[in-house]
Amino acid sequence: MEIFEHQPRLATVRALGQARILTVDKKSLVRRIHEDPSLAYFMMETMPYRIRELSTEVARLEQHHQKSGMPDPLNGTDPRFRVEPMPQGAEF
Repeated sequence: MEIFEHQPRLATVRALGQARILTVDKKSLVRRIHEDPSLAYFMMETMPYRIRELSTEVARLEQHHQKSGMPDPLNGTDPRFRVEPMPQGAEF
């Protein structure tokens, strides 16, 4: 979430019918939590479920990728994404 990570949220939402979309900035969220602390509890209660769902999806995709025999850009087996160490003494 952009509010916590200072990163843009990458998501696409498509409504099946008419919808009202609201944005929430950090100041508004903090104000609402002060007004209703159970909101923070609800958010924290929801996170483990979402993390578990994402972990399960990542594991499923990894298994599918391994079965396909394709090189994996995340584990270093794909030469297109190989990371070379910086020479000693090199600077950014």
